[in-house]
Amino acid sequence: MIQYYQSPHNTQLGYPNSAITRSSGCTWTAASNGVANATGGKQSPTPDQVHALVKNSEETTPRTPGWSLPDTDKAMARLKPPVGFEVRTGDGWIGVEAALDAGYSVLLQGDSDQFPDAEGTCSSKFNGDHAILAHPQRDAQGRQLIYDGICPKARYETRATLRRYAEELYAKVFFGVFTAKVPSTEDDMTLFFKPDAPSLTGTAIMDGPGHSIAAFDGRLFGSRAAGEAYTVVASGRLHDITGKPIGIDSKQPPGTGRDVVFIIDRPEWGNSCYAIKADVKFTPDQPGGEVVPPNELTCKPFIDAAVQDVLDNAVVGIIYKEG
Repeated sequence: MIQYYQSPHNTQLGYPNSAITRSSGCTWTAASNGVANATGGKQSPTPDQVHALVKNSEETTPRTPGWSLPDTDKAMARLKPPVGFEVRTGDGWIGVEAALDAGYSVLLQGDSDQFPDAEGTCSSKFNGDHAILAHPQRDAQGRQLIYDGICPKARYETRATLRRYAEELYAKVFFGVFTAKVPSTEDDMTLFFKPDAPSLTGTAIMDGPGHSIAAFDGRLFGSRAAGEAYTVVASGRLHDITGKPIGIDSKQPPGTGRDVVFIIDRPEWGNSCYAIKADVKFTPDQPGGEVVPPNELTCKPFIDAAVQDVLDNAVVGIIYKEG
C-alpha cells in the first residue's frame, strides 16, 4: 500500500482560532489542511491565515457565513507561493474517487447529518452544510482518511458514507481538488518539515564559509558565503514520510543536529530551502509590546492626575474639565 504524507490536523475549534473560524470556518479550515498535505508540509497556513486571503466583500455570498469553492480557489491563488486548486463541481462522485485514487486531496462539501450518530464519531456532532478534506490515504479496510475541522484529529471514514454526505447537499457534488499530488513513498521528495511549537522567525546569517542549504527534494546548494543573510520563516525538524528523522543531506539516521533546521526564504527561492541551525547565527524577531485596551478604570487615575497637574501649574488660561 502506498503511504502518503499526512500533515498535522488543523481544527476549526478552540484557541487561537477566531470566532468566525470556530463558527463558520469549515471550508477554509479544510483548505488549510489541503495546503499542508499537497505541499508536503512546505506550507502550513492556519485556518485564520487562509481566511485572511479573501475579503468578505470579495466572497461569492458576503452576507452568508462560510466560503464557496470559488472563494477557496481565490485564496489558493493568493498564497505565496500559490497552491494549485481546481473547482470540479459537477464531475460527480466518480470524479472525487478518481482524484483520490490518483493521489490528490479533495475539498469536499456536503451535509454532515449523513455521518451516522450510531458511529459516535466527532463528525456526527454537527448537522448541516459542511466541508472536509478527503486525503488519498486509505486504511486496511479501504476507508478514506479525512480531515474534518470539527474533529480533534484526522480519522478514517467509509467511501459510502462520504458519498452520501456529498450527494445529500448536491447530487453532482460540490468539490475541488488540490492539483499537486500528496507526496508518497513513490515520490522523489524525501524531506518533510515539522515546525516547532511555537516556531521561530527572524534573520539567519551564515556563520562561516562552505556550509550548505538544502531544498525539500534533497538537492544541496553548497559552499554558501559567510555572512549570507536569510529570512527565517519557521524552525523545526526534518523527517521522512514515515516520521523518522532525516538529515539535511537526506541521510538516515541524520548526523548530530543535521535534522534541526530553519526554513529560510529569499525572493529567488520561495519558501523551499533549509539551513542547519548550527551553521548560522540567528536573531529572532522582536515581539511587539502588548497593548492593553483603554477603559475607564485604567485611564481615570492618569486623566485626573494630568488635569490636576495642569491646574497646579497653569499661569494663564482656562482649564476645561468635563463635569
